[in-house]
Amino acid sequence: QHMDDPMKAVSEMRRVVRENGIVAISEPDWDTLLIDLDNKNLVRKLIHFITDNIVRHGWIGRQLPRIFKEVGLRNISVSADSLLINDLSLAEKIYGFKRHSLTGLQQNFFTQQEIDELFRKLDEAERKGHFFCSAQGFMVTGIK
Repeated sequence: QHMDDPMKAVSEMRRVVRENGIVAISEPDWDTLLIDLDNKNLVRKLIHFITDNIVRHGWIGRQLPRIFKEVGLRNISVSADSLLINDLSLAEKIYGFKRHSLTGLQQNFFTQQEIDELFRKLDEAERKGHFFCSAQGFMVTGIK
């Protein structure tokens, strides 16, 4: 998600690891992010904005197995795990819902009305004690 060219980065990892050495990468797939709010369209819009406009490679989690294969790694293994969060302040630190939505407002991706509703619903869920979000992460390993 952070590299300009994930294929080049994994290829370099393969190049520098010893023969029969293991390359391992753990990354999220940002499009698996979910937030329990009652406005599905707004949540989907936020997740797609973050995945497509904020994170360099928002689908890297799902792409790693293919990239490992394409650079010539073998015995590729994939495991998945979910990060479950029920604290809005922690979710904000990790995912930046409010911060990124304000960026979307500046870019005219969101309206002020959508931002106000999003903030209100997030804060209300936290206040009522039922805020919940989750994202899927993938650990991919391969052998040179």
